[in-house]
Amino acid sequence: MRKTDTKKKVHKALLSMLEKENLSKISICELCEKASINRTTFYNHYGSQYDVYNEIIHDFLLETSYKMIHEVGEDIDFTTLLTSVLNVLKKEKAFIGLLKRQGNEYLLKNLTEAVPHFDEMILSRLPDSMDSTQKKSLASFIQYGSAKVVIDWVEDGCKISPEEETRVLMNIYKLFI
Repeated sequence: MRKTDTKKKVHKALLSMLEKENLSKISICELCEKASINRTTFYNHYGSQYDVYNEIIHDFLLETSYKMIHEVGEDIDFTTLLTSVLNVLKKEKAFIGLLKRQGNEYLLKNLTEAVPHFDEMILSRLPDSMDSTQKKSLASFIQYGSAKVVIDWVEDGCKISPEEETRVLMNIYKLFI
């Protein structure tokens, strides 16, 4: 329980500091002071402020993935799943924008892994005439391209609805699949 409380305090403190400061400018001393913990406690859990930052991203994506996996378990179709993902991301757009402003591509990489079985869905729809290397390359292109399109949508303020963004993405997929 104490470990969880400490981590929550550190996460909250870092997120608060990131609203005003770049991650590279935040010192461990300042972070500990903001979180009301001592440095020894901090170093019992983390090596640096970057470890905290990466844990925040990891936890967010893990929670988001868990929700999506639960929905996949209910056998919903891919379009509905994608719309559900976009609804979660729209709800968390301020948080995602805060993380993205730090310039860490960890978010982009992990967003591609947040949708369960996305790569398998793509691979299963590619023509049999393509060899496995071509299929893997195209699946990666679609997966990372989709993540970038979604991040751009969030950074642009989610101006179109999640349903409309899903239609945009599905139309792009149709070009390749």
